[in-house]
Amino acid sequence: MVLKNGILKQSTNLSRSMENKERVDHYNNWLGQRGLHCGDDNRIVGTIYLGNNYAKKNDYYGGYQGNYLKRIRNLFPDKKNILHLYAGQCSI
Repeated sequence: MVLKNGILKQSTNLSRSMENKERVDHYNNWLGQRGLHCGDDNRIVGTIYLGNNYAKKNDYYGGYQGNYLKRIRNLFPDKKNILHLYAGQCSI
């Protein structure tokens, strides 16, 4: 595993779509604790604590705060594009 730009890269082939269990394992390894798990119905279950640091890289109302995008990138490392909904701007 290699940490690059805040994303934990495993030696797995990420050109294929990952299973939810693989996503959860990848995220938990990056986070260093067991924050998420895969339920019996194959859904990703858990709680993501962002803390009380509401700082954003931009001053746009509704923009992503803190390390939220890093967390999402590490939950979906095989996905290359982010579709940003519900706000008009973000800093990636």
